[in-house]
Amino acid sequence: MTDKKNPGQNIDQIRDLIFGEQIQKYDKQFSEIAKDNKKLNELIEEVSQQLKIELEQKISAVKKDVQKIQSTLQKEIDELQSDKVDRLQMANLLIELGMRLKGENVLDSITSEGEQSNNG
Repeated sequence: MTDKKNPGQNIDQIRDLIFGEQIQKYDKQFSEIAKDNKKLNELIEEVSQQLKIELEQKISAVKKDVQKIQSTLQKEIDELQSDKVDRLQMANLLIELGMRLKGENVLDSITSEGEQSNNG
């Protein structure tokens, strides 16, 4: 019993009889894959946000640690500089001490050195 008015409908019915079960199977599989894909994308987004937050926290902690280390280092540098005696100052003090031990007047020694360099 064919319908002569709509031959295209007969072809659709034949196609559904031959391939209908496979098409339904593929549609179901495709639908499941699409759902799984959506779930995976949501999971990826969630994990990405968590990692971003954790990374920002770690960066903040490292910045604080670096600032503490820099502050401590600067304090140590300042302390060393204040404790350090300048080499020139130390040399002058040793010269003065040597002169005093010899019983010479420091000013006389400086003056005689200046005269020797002018005459020299």
